[in-house]
Amino acid sequence: QGMQSCEQPSSPQHVSGTPSSEKVETEMDSTGKSDNNSAVFQVSNDCTQLTKYDQISITDQSVRSIVISSLKSIAKGTAILLCILPLLLCLFFGVGWNPKDNYKNINFAVLDLDGGMIGQAILTAAQSPTNPFTATILSNTTSIDETVHLVDTGRYNAALIVNSGASANLLAALTSPTTPYNPAAATTFIFDEGRGGSAMVSLLRGVVPSISTGVSRALAQAFLTRSSTAAVPLAAFNRVALLTPVGNTEQNLHPVQAKYMYTPRARMRLHKQRMRPYPHKPALARAHWHFD
Repeated sequence: QGMQSCEQPSSPQHVSGTPSSEKVETEMDSTGKSDNNSAVFQVSNDCTQLTKYDQISITDQSVRSIVISSLKSIAKGTAILLCILPLLLCLFFGVGWNPKDNYKNINFAVLDLDGGMIGQAILTAAQSPTNPFTATILSNTTSIDETVHLVDTGRYNAALIVNSGASANLLAALTSPTTPYNPAAATTFIFDEGRGGSAMVSLLRGVVPSISTGVSRALAQAFLTRSSTAAVPLAAFNRVALLTPVGNTEQNLHPVQAKYMYTPRARMRLHKQRMRPYPHKPALARAHWHFD
């Protein structure tokens, strides 16, 4: 609240005992000090302005309007930031684009040590156009150790190996209900979590093992069709070999413990392990290496 009066005097106005343009305090007490509710007046040459400044209260309409406008501005800025921040994060991590366009950069190796129907079916399924990743058939590699070494050194993100004798074991157990059969021994899925990370492992697990799963379903359907055509009872077949002909065994070369996943010490330790020249043979022995 305030009072203002401004008149142009005919001659310069001065307050007695007070220089021009000087604040004059009124309502002084006996000690010469004004109390908390005292008024302050501004006197100038041009005009006389009498303005009284009282104690500021939140109940004052002018104060409330200033506070409300400030809160609205802060809320508006926060809302805009919350809307823009997810978009920036999406663009930073590549989610804003189509990540599937880069799936062809993920390369995995396929090694057929079987040479039978399972091996041929795996090779055909890996080279299918529906496969989002790039499959490389290893024709010059003849051992599991060499394949593990290729994944361990980063040549391939993963590898799918059709183990030797997979087709022979399946056919031998198919017509023998008492013969034990392990579908997981047919193929081996090799990957390196320490190098690719959990996100890469999730992508690989969703594609590479599904090749074995698709082959298993196709073979099971073929076996069931033949048995129904030949009028052979299902009791004459091995149920495990008939329903699940092909499985896979996972081999994680360097499992990463959760508490060491993002620590600088763990990353430096992994980098030093990769930079050392390893002999070729102990590649499988390093598969159980982990952070201590």
